Amino acid sequence: MLKKILIFLIVVVVGIVAYKGITGKSATDFAETELEERFEVADKAHKGDTIVCPVCGEKFVKDTSPFDSEKCEDRYVKFKEGLKSVETFEDDALKVYEDTKKSVKKNFGNR
Repeated sequence: MLKKILIFLIVVVVGIVAYKGITGKSATDFAETELEERFEVADKAHKGDTIVCPVCGEKFVKDTSPFDSEKCEDRYVKFKEGLKSVETFEDDALKVYEDTKKSVKKNFGNR
């Protein structure tokens, strides 16, 4: 079972690195863009408007916050922090890939 989990994780990491290497985009770009668009709509609404919480999707009357609860605001902050850590991981993994590729080319390119 542990072997299957490790193989799965390796495949996921390779896929993420390959996606970023090929497209130059983070695998999290779509999720971040969608959440940011919903946040901007809720944030630009005026006090008293009925809006949709960008995190949970519940309708509520806006007071001062674009979120319907502190729980949703905390989830938003944690999500954004999680995206940053994934992007850092992607960048580090891509650098390791590029360094390995250069090293292999340098050491074995003439054979």
